[in-house]
Amino acid sequence: MKRVLILFYIITLNLMLNHITYASHFNEDGEGRLRTSSYSSNGSLDTKELAPQHNTSYPSVISKYLEVSFSGALRGLIPLPIEHPFDFMKTRMQANLGAKSAFNMVQEIYQQDGLKGFYAGVIPNGTRLMIKHAYRWPMMLAFPNFFDKFLPEETKTEYPSLKKFLTGGTIASFETLIICPLERLQVWLMTTYRDEKTLGNFYQQNRGNLKKELYRGLNASYPKQLVTWISFLVADEKCKALAREYTGEKELSFTTLLSVSFVVGAINAVITLPFGCIKTQMQKHNPVKSNTLISVTRQIYQNSGIKGFYAGWPVKLAQFMVRSLFTVTLFEKLEKKWNNSKL
Repeated sequence: MKRVLILFYIITLNLMLNHITYASHFNEDGEGRLRTSSYSSNGSLDTKELAPQHNTSYPSVISKYLEVSFSGALRGLIPLPIEHPFDFMKTRMQANLGAKSAFNMVQEIYQQDGLKGFYAGVIPNGTRLMIKHAYRWPMMLAFPNFFDKFLPEETKTEYPSLKKFLTGGTIASFETLIICPLERLQVWLMTTYRDEKTLGNFYQQNRGNLKKELYRGLNASYPKQLVTWISFLVADEKCKALAREYTGEKELSFTTLLSVSFVVGAINAVITLPFGCIKTQMQKHNPVKSNTLISVTRQIYQNSGIKGFYAGWPVKLAQFMVRSLFTVTLFEKLEKKWNNSKL
């Protein structure tokens, strides 16, 4: 699994560099006209004459990437005080299948640790959110345009959402190795008793096998990232298209985006929850003995049935709606600005 993901790292970085330098693919002929060459679906080489283009300098391209990256990092940190308690309760409920209702769990956590109890694991979670949003937002905006340039027209017509699938798969493959250790620490801290709840204790307990323990649950984290990314990007695109058709708004209003964000969040939550539950069982404090995806899935089903995969669903649904409220609105504004630029 790790070797496959490392290969994706190399491919993704190459795609990013290709996007930044795409202007170099335009060839100027002897008469000063811009032409580009590509292979059609039947294998023949097609050359198209392009309208005059303005060259985009490297500093302006990098500046645009940094601007979007900074906006993404802020997106990860600003809603953290609201999102983290939802994430904490969801993780606890997934770690202890069928143990308590959300209301009873809130009471128990508050009685044991007060308000600070809801922020266990906030440091690795905040670090994870800041890092992943800083690199994922430029990818979310750049890759659909990149794939759009190279996919055959027939393919794009027949599969209009293919570029979103490819974008989601590329980002998921790139980021899994980065965030898996941070997710492992986050889940471990959220499911550990109060006296042991420090990163120092995690190191002491696992220092003989630290690398393996940090990447525990990797084989569940990767499919979760794939499903999360693809479902979000496709749902976001489809729901916004339906909203524009229904409202007649070319530029969606905040009220419309709010409605779209709730629908996208609900779709994303329903599809992602089973994968998140499996990952939590593999990454929690005192994890299940088996570390294979199939055996953990079978164990959850045997112990709790289908409902076991949706443990904590009301909390997760609320969390995804809050998250989508920030993501969908920001994504709409940045996507419009990005597409109107010369990149």
